[in-house]
Amino acid sequence: LFRSLGQEAEERDLEGSLPVLQAAIVDGVKADGIKGRRDLTALRQRTEGLDYLNTATKNFWVPRFNLVGQYLKYNNRNDRLDDVDNYREAYQVGLNMTWNIFDGMVTIAKSREAIEEKFQAEKKLEIARLKARQQFEFWRRKFIYYSSVYSARVSDMAKADESVRLAKEGRR
Repeated sequence: LFRSLGQEAEERDLEGSLPVLQAAIVDGVKADGIKGRRDLTALRQRTEGLDYLNTATKNFWVPRFNLVGQYLKYNNRNDRLDDVDNYREAYQVGLNMTWNIFDGMVTIAKSREAIEEKFQAEKKLEIARLKARQQFEFWRRKFIYYSSVYSARVSDMAKADESVRLAKEGRR
């Protein structure tokens, strides 16, 4: 099996030419594409989420109000389930207020933690943006450099081919 695969690979002719690397390829490329990177988008969304968390933890001075209601239909006059005339109705409507004033300042501490975490996330995002720009410029310059090295090597190969041709002609 392996021998037949190797023979098939040798029998196939590969045709075509390699792409020519040119520095002009990266001239039109701008660093604006960095904004679409998924890691930066995730960090930005994390920062936005922490901003919402910070807003949510600041509501400890505000009481919470809930509207509650209940409706019951019951029979406490006899034990029969089918005696609809003896059923009574009862309902209850109210307003519920919850306000935890004496929480030992835990909510204030959580709010400060959320502020600090948001600050750190913003710094991480800014560092990641700066690194992304720096990496973009680094790899752009590296591509330009290696494309010039490639073109120099290609011209060296052309010169070597010409030297071989001249040597053969001189020998004749």
